[in-house]
Amino acid sequence: MTAFRALCLFLLRAASQDCDDDVPNMMLLQTHQVEAARGSVLLEKKEKTAEMLFKQDDLVMAYVPFNFGHTVSEKVLQHGIRWGDCGSRDPEADCLGWQISSTTGCTLMYVPGKLWPLKSAESHFGNRTIFGILRDPYERMVAQFRGTYRLEHPELGCDVDAGVKKMMEEYLAAVEAGNPWANNCNYLPQAEFFDQPFGATLAVDNRRFPDSMNEVFQKHGYDIQILTEEVSHVGGCDSKWAADLSPETKALVYKVYHRDFDLLCKEFGYCDPTENVCLTRVPEMCPPQLFEWNADRKIYEPKV
Repeated sequence: MTAFRALCLFLLRAASQDCDDDVPNMMLLQTHQVEAARGSVLLEKKEKTAEMLFKQDDLVMAYVPFNFGHTVSEKVLQHGIRWGDCGSRDPEADCLGWQISSTTGCTLMYVPGKLWPLKSAESHFGNRTIFGILRDPYERMVAQFRGTYRLEHPELGCDVDAGVKKMMEEYLAAVEAGNPWANNCNYLPQAEFFDQPFGATLAVDNRRFPDSMNEVFQKHGYDIQILTEEVSHVGGCDSKWAADLSPETKALVYKVYHRDFDLLCKEFGYCDPTENVCLTRVPEMCPPQLFEWNADRKIYEPKV
């Protein structure tokens, strides 16, 4: 019995000694495994960073007048990106968008890509995804009236119908006279900025701005988000909107911008050319007598 017990103790000690001898080897193996895992994580992180950097150069904006291009340009400038007016309301000598087009006489940012000097277009647009913000024509004309035209014609007051009608009549006369570039190209149909070459291939829904723009940034890997309070918008005559335009005035708008209506239908399914629209996600862009701003949700809601 004593011999058997001694044999058991000997075997237990031997087993214990074997385990202890393997501890350094096991620790070394675990260390290698940890280092390999860490290396894999670092490699994956580098690959994701490289992919992000690649993605962050794959967008460029077609600067459509009066479609929140300044807001976008101002925001991306914070990340070292120079689009459109380079985030400045005042001309800047080193900003491509502020150069003057020899073809149209307009500021280059307001000129469709198809009319840019070839070298400038290839350098700026290249093979990047070109996006353009697409806006409802009636609502866009109301914004242009509120933002600039009424200030140039104070006799109109807030008569948006008379103002937009006059705008369209003047522009149609300019087009007939062979000058579609009148008013610094600000009245050009948006569809011109989607024509190829160097036209937008990605439409951003202005009805849902800035959310729609933020979704594009996120999808393309840009760590950029435009906040509601960062959106630059027109002011004055806040109670006026697309529904205040008469059928006669709307017919003139449609005559000029029929291709824009076609684009809205094709891109977003907005196919009713009689629809009255206001921008429910931007303050002061819906008539307060009909809509109320929900500060918590940052959206206009129809009044009951």
